[in-house]
Parts: sequence; structure tokens; C-alpha cells
Amino acid sequence: MFDRKTFVDMQTVDPPTLSSECSVKVVATKVLGETLRQFTGQLTLLRSSDDTEVVHQARVAWRRFKTDLRLFKPALRDAQTPSLTPLQLLLQGLGALRDLDVALTDTLPQSRSSYIECSPKSSAAQARRRRTWRQLTRALQHLADEQRRSLRRELQRTDVVATLLALSAWVDGLSVASSGEESASVPLRRWARQRLSRWHARFKQAKKVASKGVVKRASKSASKASIKTARCNSSPERQHRVRILAKRLRYGVESLGYLLPAQRSRRWRQQALDLQTTLGVSRDLLQAQSLATSVAADDDILRFLQGLADPSAERAAAQSS
Repeated sequence: MFDRKTFVDMQTVDPPTLSSECSVKVVATKVLGETLRQFTGQLTLLRSSDDTEVVHQARVAWRRFKTDLRLFKPALRDAQTPSLTPLQLLLQGLGALRDLDVALTDTLPQSRSSYIECSPKSSAAQARRRRTWRQLTRALQHLADEQRRSLRRELQRTDVVATLLALSAWVDGLSVASSGEESASVPLRRWARQRLSRWHARFKQAKKVASKGVVKRASKSASKASIKTARCNSSPERQHRVRILAKRLRYGVESLGYLLPAQRSRRWRQQALDLQTTLGVSRDLLQAQSLATSVAADDDILRFLQGLADPSAERAAAQSS
């Protein structure tokens, strides 16, 4: 379907930097084409590579593509995208495999020593914990291997291939349609600043709402550390919303940030990245706990992971026992 060498060469290409004299539609065409090529390139590599970074970069590229579609939506009102429904199982599979990869290569390895060391000091108890931990990682690795095979089968489906080709043809069609629009009817720089400013405002508001309720519940004498912890433990729904907006802002700035004042571009990107990283760590811990539960891991491991994911629940359980 796709030329392997072409996409190996393209997988690390940054979003294109175009003249501010271009029309919004011309820039949209270039940016969407690049992010789609990065996505299909990673899918090509996934057919034969077991490198966890391939899955990661495929998901990043798809999120960038969807973000760019939303970013440039006002300029593409007349361009109807092909149905993405046939890709849903593929995209869900990429997410499931990425969760397993993160647990196996990051979350669990970082937690293993703490789990072993907090066990009773008898050698038998520590040996048991090492054994049950190995059993957990083997079970999750088996799931990851099966998920990777499932993804490769998904990539061979006719409707998946057809949808990817239709998307490529759609972007090519945008390029043809915008070929006569080299000069901007609406100044690109002004358009980009207004668009990204609205996204930043939504991000700030969602961030404020996500922390507002839990901070109110903190006592007046609460320390700064406890308030910070409370903010990080806001509802999963709010966290999910803020993460989405953080990613959207970050990718939007990375696509068009060169049209913003340099300091503002760096600041907005860093704000989004910092929050995305903080909430990502919390999510990874919750996901590791969920995966361990799905493979019926040892109860001691489940309690340990629950304590990492939600320290307040662990303290409450200890006080009630």
C-alpha cells in the first residue's frame, strides 16, 4: 500500500513552516498532509517492527492529525472528510497496546523495587513477591504480543486500507483546490493568533474548573502540598477533559506557533506539556492497576498499585484497619 522507505524518511519530519503570506487553506493542506504521512508511515513500520516507540509515534501522529483537522476546520467547511469509522478498531487497538507498553516498559519497572523492598524482611516473603511480579509482567507481555498481532491483522483489512487511501486522496484534493490561493484573503498570522488564543482560553478555564472543587474541599489550614495533591486527584472526567485540551493546545502551538510571538508560543506549549505530563503519570498508574486487575494479579500487588495510584485511599484503608 505505502512505500516503506518514503515513510521511514518522513517519520521524524517536523510540521512545515510556511510563509505568513500563504492562505489558511494552503497551510492547512501542507500541515494535514505531513501529519497524515507520519501516521501512515508508522503504520507501515508497525507491520514488521516490535519497537514500542512505533506504536507511540503512530498515536501521536494521529492525535496531531485530528487536532489539525479541528484547528483548520473553519477554513475547510466545504471539504467533507471521508468516514473514519473503519479505523476505530485500529485506533482503539493502538491505544490498548500503548497502555500495555507503558506499563511494561515504564510504570511497572519503576515501581518494582519499591514493591519488593516494602515486603516483610524474610527472604521467603521477598522471593514470593519477586515471583508474583514476574507472573504479572509475563501475563501483560502475553497480552501485548497478542494485541500487536491483532493490530497487524487489522492493518490488512480491506476497509482500513481503503480508508487510509481515501484520506490521502482527500488531502491531495485539498492541495489541488488550494493551489490558486497562495495569497491570504485573511492574514494568516492574525487568524492563527486568534484561533490559538481561543484554545488557550478554553484550556485555562478547564484547568481552573478541574481544580476548583477539590481545592474548596481542602481545609483552611491545609498545606500547599496537600492542596497540590488535591488538585491532582480531581475527578477522572475533569482530568480527561483537561488532558484533551492540553494536548490540543500543545499540538496546535507546535503546528502554528511560529506565527505567535516567540515567548508566548514557548509559554503556552510548556503550560500544556507540564499539565499533560503531570496528569499522564497519574493516568499511567491507574492504567497499570487496571491492567493488573484484568490478569488477576496477586492481591498484594493490586493493593500496592492502588496505593500508588491513589495514596489517599491507601491511607484511609490503613486507618480503618
